[in-house]
Amino acid sequence: MRKLIRSVFVCGKRSDKILSAAIYGLLIFGIVVTSSAGINTGSTVENTIANIGKSVLVLTVCVIAYHVISNYFRLDKLGVGWMYAIILGEFALLVAAVVCCYVNGAKNGNYSWIYAKWMPVDIQPSEFAKIVVILLIAVFYCDKRFKGFNGFSWAILRPMLIIVMMFAFVAGVQKDIGTAVTIGAIAILLFLLPSNRVLTGWQIFAGLVLFGLGFLYIYLLGEPGQQLLTKIGLTHIAARFQAVRHPSYTSDATREIFYSLLGISKGSIIGVGLGQSVQKFGYLVSATADYIFAIIVEELGLIGITIVFGGYIIIIWRLLRYSRLVTKEADKAILVGTTCYLFVHFFMNVGGVSGLIPLTGVPLLLISHGGSAMLSIMICLGMCQAVIDNYHRGREERRRLIA
Repeated sequence: MRKLIRSVFVCGKRSDKILSAAIYGLLIFGIVVTSSAGINTGSTVENTIANIGKSVLVLTVCVIAYHVISNYFRLDKLGVGWMYAIILGEFALLVAAVVCCYVNGAKNGNYSWIYAKWMPVDIQPSEFAKIVVILLIAVFYCDKRFKGFNGFSWAILRPMLIIVMMFAFVAGVQKDIGTAVTIGAIAILLFLLPSNRVLTGWQIFAGLVLFGLGFLYIYLLGEPGQQLLTKIGLTHIAARFQAVRHPSYTSDATREIFYSLLGISKGSIIGVGLGQSVQKFGYLVSATADYIFAIIVEELGLIGITIVFGGYIIIIWRLLRYSRLVTKEADKAILVGTTCYLFVHFFMNVGGVSGLIPLTGVPLLLISHGGSAMLSIMICLGMCQAVIDNYHRGREERRRLIA
């Protein structure tokens, strides 16, 4: 019982303390800046306190999940049967979100939410698909020899089809392009990790897909690409690509990019001061979520940028450091997959609000307001701490045997 209670409040004793310090630092910073960004013309003392209390409650649940998973998660005990149960559970949640949105109405323009008036928080199951992708590749592709199989065997194709189905469902049925892109990016990047020769052909194909997407992006930035998107009915996506080329206040699609860049330009070295942002007063609708980085730069300037970049650099550095130290490919997949998860979100959010790439509505992890995204990344980081703890335990046992 004492161990169970302890696991709620702290990570394992062999976990990486520097990694935890960086995570806690960004979480606390996130509470401060999102609370600041949430104070606008429609705010009252009551709803401000309520929003802060709700954020603290969500953060507490996420931190508890991080601690518990870091203490109890063991990848070697996650068999194929458990993996299929997780996959079925995720698909059930994705379908439930679509049904809920068809009954209650689409939320934020997509059908990826489970929400109701009586629910204290809204749930976005597609965020948890990123965890499933990482576990899929770790369990089905890493540390396996595939003796007697070829690249088109069902054991190879089945996990790929599951990932493709999740991607297609989120993009096509739920109409959540941003989340679907992050799922696809994490899957492709992590799929390059396994060293099994049976997968080499597919890994080359995945690399070609990455190059192809780069050329597609360049094409869509041009006038012919935007005309093609408009012709096939993706006018809103064409407008976002147009906003990258011409981020001026010309339409609803480019309005928020314009104000985001305006806020960033005001930041300078020390910013205009915490709580002093102008853009949060109705100019940036998603100031606490998608555009939180713009608010951070406007209010805290270079200091805010340093805190955000510094926190991410430390976390990614620690994860990549241990990915080189652990011996099992499955453990590497958890660490590298979480790194890809963090990097893809960071790149898409910061790139979107700064006008470098089309905005996709992806939150800035560990900082932006959003319960499902926060819980998802904290679960992944908890799994990483469990892998690190297991690595140190094995190292201690080997030293004990030698002594």
